[in-house]
Amino acid sequence: MVMKVLREGAFGGFLKYFFMSLLALSVLGLVFMDVRGVLTGRSLTGTDVARVGSETIGLREFDKIARLRLRQMNMTPEDVYNQNPAIMDELLGTAIRSRFVKIEADSLGISVGQRTIQEELIKRIKPMQEDDETLQQALERLLRSQGIKEADFVENYEREIVGDILLEASQVGFGTVNDDMARDLFLLQNNKRDLEMIVFPESAITTVEQPEEERLKRLYESYKKTQFKIPELRVFELAAIDDSKLLDTLDISEESLLEQYNERSEEFHVGDQYLLEQVVAPSEEAAKSILTLVRNDKVPLKDAKDRIIGVEGTYIPQAPLGEDMLIEPIRDAVLQAENGDTVGPIKTVMGFHLLHVGETIPSHVRPFEEVKDALRKEMEQVAVADRVYALSNELEDLLAGGNTIEEIKETIPLTITALPAVSAAGLDGEKNDAFANLGDADKSDKDIILEEGFILQPGEVSRVFELPSGRFAALRIEKVIEETYKPYEDVKKKLADDFVSEQQRVENFRLVSNYVKDINGGQKTYEQVAKDSAKKIETLEGLSLSGPMPAVFSNDLRPMIFESYTGDLLTLPVEGGSALVRIKAVHLPEINNKGEENIKRIQAELTKETKDEIFNYYVLRIGEKYPAVVNHALLDMVYKRTTSDGETQ
Repeated sequence: MVMKVLREGAFGGFLKYFFMSLLALSVLGLVFMDVRGVLTGRSLTGTDVARVGSETIGLREFDKIARLRLRQMNMTPEDVYNQNPAIMDELLGTAIRSRFVKIEADSLGISVGQRTIQEELIKRIKPMQEDDETLQQALERLLRSQGIKEADFVENYEREIVGDILLEASQVGFGTVNDDMARDLFLLQNNKRDLEMIVFPESAITTVEQPEEERLKRLYESYKKTQFKIPELRVFELAAIDDSKLLDTLDISEESLLEQYNERSEEFHVGDQYLLEQVVAPSEEAAKSILTLVRNDKVPLKDAKDRIIGVEGTYIPQAPLGEDMLIEPIRDAVLQAENGDTVGPIKTVMGFHLLHVGETIPSHVRPFEEVKDALRKEMEQVAVADRVYALSNELEDLLAGGNTIEEIKETIPLTITALPAVSAAGLDGEKNDAFANLGDADKSDKDIILEEGFILQPGEVSRVFELPSGRFAALRIEKVIEETYKPYEDVKKKLADDFVSEQQRVENFRLVSNYVKDINGGQKTYEQVAKDSAKKIETLEGLSLSGPMPAVFSNDLRPMIFESYTGDLLTLPVEGGSALVRIKAVHLPEINNKGEENIKRIQAELTKETKDEIFNYYVLRIGEKYPAVVNHALLDMVYKRTTSDGETQ
């Protein structure tokens, strides 16, 4: 157990900054792109969203990944699936390609020892410690905040390590991208375009007739399993051991604290520490340029980084770090440096490091008064945990003996929570998060509650299990609402409206396509089309590759616009219709001194991205050996949004 190992390093209290910023950017999670080259159209059954070789990705597992990632953008999987499904494709692709790497590593015999993983995890957790918090407490807080179990956390971290091993092996021998390619990319990135546009709204197509009843019923039968299915819902009662009053019964004396301090004196010894300020640059050339400014012009490290690479790379403020917190190449450089030196560049999987070495803090033993409060808190938590564990065994025995939860509550302190009706995906009948209005503890425990609850039979009580929030609990299933479908009459209007809209879209697109044929064939000019259709020609000037798109266009149209030549015609979808677009002009930038600086920056970025692409290609080739199959019907059923009147968007 990782927690047991973390107990050994419980008092690393002020090592809070360095390696989390590195490890949180594990390359494995950054290079998995272009998922559409991986997914197939075949289907799966059950509750698996994908199968990779012999392994599967379950709905709850993927849903948890998606919600954790999207939470940072204040979005939900339902929002993204209905507004920008490409993001969900990318999330699923990341999970699939992670499986590729794991399967390939297993076939190559690559493995990481558990002790190594535990030691690396200690380094990862230490920077996250808060004042007077043990490593075990920091880990428990991390797991609660992410809503994941310890085993999943360790497994994911092991995948990161294995992924970094394969990453470095696949990139050996690659050099630097040449100047011509970087120059061409600069011209591409900074060219601007002027467009002309004629908009054809679909609402102008008035010849589409309403579908007959028989056709609507056929459409209903075709779509009901994917669009109108209401999954089985279950109502649970959660009985959790209430430890809120146990702390009041404890009495930890000063003598027992001092005894613990003396017995564990080695834990409070702090070795020599070095005040280190650091920059991680994306290329060796950029790192050397920064170092030149620091050494020759006496520019502070952060200011030098801002001048050379701006917002790129990583800056880590000065913090005290011991030898055990530094990886080997960085540790060797720091130990050989004098106070005030700036050393580097030092290459790691994250980039090229520069470190400014400040003063050395001599080794010392933290005094009893400094650690007393943390010791007391830890001893209290251990005592409460022991008592809760004993109560959990007692609860298990009483349930096994046929006692009801109401009867048990008379002897064991329990908090009983009635949970809302929920599907196996954690959604209510309207496909909203059923746990959204519950407390933080219940939200973090969502996955295991669903896992335990959906293996029960009606009226059954589960085993006693530990939740990610640290509680011990049992579940009782109160009610099962069987799977069903939205009635035909409730969705009939939507089916009819969708049918008419689709026919209008097809007819409108055909109309615009015919105009394109007329122009390309010389029968009409662009201006004649505008006149014949009684439409005006709108002009859009100065569109850039990286700038904002006009409101009429979506971002995914940008490649089509910037891959076209002057005079080309494009038929582009716009809100409520189609646009006949003509590329009026292309403006290339002049290359001045600032442009030359940008070309060098692009060259460094392109070199790194090409290395990442080499690994990406390697992963794609792995995927050819282990085909991925995706359950699109299940994704539609779980995430496709319904409106307030029960219609599917």
